[in-house]
Amino acid sequence: MTVQRSGFKAIVSVVLVMSLHWGSAWADPSDWLMKINKAAAEVSFKGNFVYIHDGKIEAMEVARRIDNGLMRERLYSLNGEPREVIRGMDKVWCYIPDQNVVVHDYRQTSESGFPRILPGDIAQLEKNYHFLEGMENRIANRIARQIRVIPNDDFRYGYDLWADRQTGLLLRSDLVNRQLEIVEQYLFVSIQ
Repeated sequence: MTVQRSGFKAIVSVVLVMSLHWGSAWADPSDWLMKINKAAAEVSFKGNFVYIHDGKIEAMEVARRIDNGLMRERLYSLNGEPREVIRGMDKVWCYIPDQNVVVHDYRQTSESGFPRILPGDIAQLEKNYHFLEGMENRIANRIARQIRVIPNDDFRYGYDLWADRQTGLLLRSDLVNRQLEIVEQYLFVSIQ
């Protein structure tokens, strides 16, 4: 799998950092990657996050509700041009009030997209990446654990992922190049 830049599409897919040392109770990093994916499919939440890319900062409000495996999500822009995206399992509505535009589309069901950015089978990733434990930091006033997804070659980007210690929900995702410079970032600033 080649990691590509995800853009705004991944939103419809996380800086205050206080370093602490990892506790001895950590599971294998690949177990935490699976916990991140499971949380994205099962945890309802509401919060605000920023998406930083191409020299731009987008602030978004997100509410996701999962009932009996069915996901509903609402994204609302907090800066720039007002827009709202509402997603169901097979439909997407995009509202742009300043232009009096409503777009409705059908979509294929997908389990990808922020905050679920990894395939369900970690073995697929292990062919091209290795995983390392990182630090434990505070993000959006919650304790988060870092998992580094490092490419085995120069053809892929890597990730620094920060998962909520309690729920496994992804609170921050940094797409990084070989020099560990952040190419794009999702970061929750508040979450319930």
